[in-house]
Amino acid sequence: MVDYYRESYVKRTLGTSAGSLLHIAFMECGHHITGRLYYHIQL
Repeated sequence: MVDYYRESYVKRTLGTSAGSLLHIAFMECGHHITGRLYYHIQL
């Protein structure tokens, strides 16, 4: 069974929309650090 609620929550938290983890990391640290963060999250 797929947990669609959890998937949408994770997508909102890690996605690129305003207020998400990646958006905040990009705004605070720039694209180099955010790219490394995104890479390591996917491992």
